[in-house]
Amino acid sequence: MIKHLKQVSWLLLLVCLLASQAFAQEKLEPVVYRLQFQQRAQNRLIVECKFPTDKHSTIELMMPIWSPGFYRLENHAGRIDQFVVRTAAGKPLVVDQPQKNRWRIQTNGNDHVYVTYRLLC
Repeated sequence: MIKHLKQVSWLLLLVCLLASQAFAQEKLEPVVYRLQFQQRAQNRLIVECKFPTDKHSTIELMMPIWSPGFYRLENHAGRIDQFVVRTAAGKPLVVDQPQKNRWRIQTNGNDHVYVTYRLLC
């Protein structure tokens, strides 16, 4: 019985090591955010984001419908206006909104997409 447990332990250790190696080899590019407080009098924040696409034809962004510590649903996406998506060259990209807190972006093969929106604070 103890021999069997040792074999299982070694197998689990090997699986964990292989999994950690696989994750270590995958280099994920971060999402980059830039916040501008230019419209303080209107309580608006301008958010600019750079999202890597991994060459997917579409990516989907979502905003949570909850806040930590609150036990209720929120409508954070309802505070967004002027949602614009473009390429690095400034060309607009097609965006649809399948749900009120989700945006599906047609990347047109671009490595990154740039999202800008205003948020009522």
